[in-house]
Amino acid sequence: MGTRLSIGRFVAEAPLADERRVARLAESVVRHDLARALDSADVPAGIWCLRRLDVQVTLDGDATDAALRRAWATALATRLVETLTSPGPDVVHYDGPVQAVADLIASTSLGRIERAWAWEKAGVRGRGDPDPVRAPGAAIVAALRRLCTQSPGAGLAALLDAVRQVGLAAPHQALGGPHSRARCGGWPAIAALLAPVPGPPGGLPSPVAGPGSRSTPRGDAEHGNGNTLPADADRRSGNTPPTDTEPGIVTTPPANAMPTNGTTPPPGAETPTGQQQSSPHRTAAAAPPDSPVPTGPTGHQVLTQALFSRSVLARAVGGSRLRPDASDAMAWAALIVAETDPAALARPDADELLRAVAALGDASFPAARADRAYASTTAEPRSAHQEPAGTTPDDTSTGREPAPAAPGLPTRWAGLLFLLSLAPAVGLPHAVLADADLARHPLPWVLRAVAVSLLPLADDDPALAAFSGLDPVKPLPWPHVDHPTAEETRAVLRLGERWSRAAAQALGQPEREKAAVVRGLAARRGTVFLSPGWIEVVLALDEVDVGVRVAGLDLDPGWIPWLGRVICFRYV
Repeated sequence: MGTRLSIGRFVAEAPLADERRVARLAESVVRHDLARALDSADVPAGIWCLRRLDVQVTLDGDATDAALRRAWATALATRLVETLTSPGPDVVHYDGPVQAVADLIASTSLGRIERAWAWEKAGVRGRGDPDPVRAPGAAIVAALRRLCTQSPGAGLAALLDAVRQVGLAAPHQALGGPHSRARCGGWPAIAALLAPVPGPPGGLPSPVAGPGSRSTPRGDAEHGNGNTLPADADRRSGNTPPTDTEPGIVTTPPANAMPTNGTTPPPGAETPTGQQQSSPHRTAAAAPPDSPVPTGPTGHQVLTQALFSRSVLARAVGGSRLRPDASDAMAWAALIVAETDPAALARPDADELLRAVAALGDASFPAARADRAYASTTAEPRSAHQEPAGTTPDDTSTGREPAPAAPGLPTRWAGLLFLLSLAPAVGLPHAVLADADLARHPLPWVLRAVAVSLLPLADDDPALAAFSGLDPVKPLPWPHVDHPTAEETRAVLRLGERWSRAAAQALGQPEREKAAVVRGLAARRGTVFLSPGWIEVVLALDEVDVGVRVAGLDLDPGWIPWLGRVICFRYV
């Protein structure tokens, strides 16, 4: 991939007698010759922002114009590379847009805007965006909205990166409380952008659609097992259907109500009685708005603790000692779920789950305890023919972070991710969310369990992690236990059966051959590349299969909301 250079202003000074010739040469250098020189130069990867570059070039007036252009361009490229490798306030480097937006969020939260010029050069801030000093929250929302438009899923990665850098207290100063919500939408606006609640499945209208509401068609109502989500699922789970004009957005309890984590709102958080705040999530109607959410074990404890055990944002909440009001607490809960298991936002009981996550955010129930509790109450289904992990780092069992991974991780099961193209036929994610034996676990747990029931995958196979939406080099967020419950095992096997039948049908093979079809589809050499919100699988050119291509299984699935990743395939 060639180097892209954007020049805001190019000024060339020359003796009066040579001005016309130099101006003509300069135009050609900028338009053509400099790009060619940079292609042959060793420019480090990433986004580089350089405020100013001064270069003095001595040119031989007797040389041809072509020779002068090449000499000028070569001198510029050489000086540019030298400057980029010399740190200083006028040189800013980002690995990509996610890191640039993360820097904008972190720096703006701290009131440091000395790199605002670099944000504009990197394309993550526009000239018409809100001022980061006068309106820091609005500037952050604008940057995240622009990034999400360019790359779905990247916005959440940028927010989490910023939280890792500066913690949660600084961004909360810019985004928290009723004042920030009035000016820029605050945390609820961030959650609406990064953790939108999916609409009802299969083009069904909202279960209890009332006047002024509108339904949001999506997907296929029929699941792979012939079941349809019951039309009264939300009523039976105690959910309140959407009633605002925007799909998936409803009103939350008044800001002067008891916060969802059972704490008292900070002074100044009250609003007039009956005034409601817009929220990106649904809220449970079963509990009165002035009653605290219990912080002890609930029906969602296992799933909630599993989400907390692997959430960067949850750890930041637990260590911040912040006491958000109701709207901000529920927005944080939605972001935690979107970070760890985005499919859970489509659960029929998503309201109750979000309230349970918000309640677990109370400092009296820290994430460390949630991690231990989950480790003692869960098990992961494993295939009887699963191969032992041969390269999993020993430190994954101790909770220590493994060594950084190579740019790409090889696998001989790269075709496993082709099965994701069959997810609509299988009914994902709604088939899982509607199954009581599977819904108590995060969707990545279910996907991983199904994969190892179908194929002899090693624990550390990068294709297995990518199929589950997990980072291949990080420890699993749940322990390895060899004996899942019988109900969970049967539910996993049922889902695997539906998936293998769908694969056989897509490839025109008899159902009795479904196991061999899945194995043949998945057994392909490839390399998995992972970046925030993005998974790319690179396969050898000789792995191209006409039948797979005709069935469309190796076409890029793109952004998969319930997996929280963009998935793409490339043959080389």
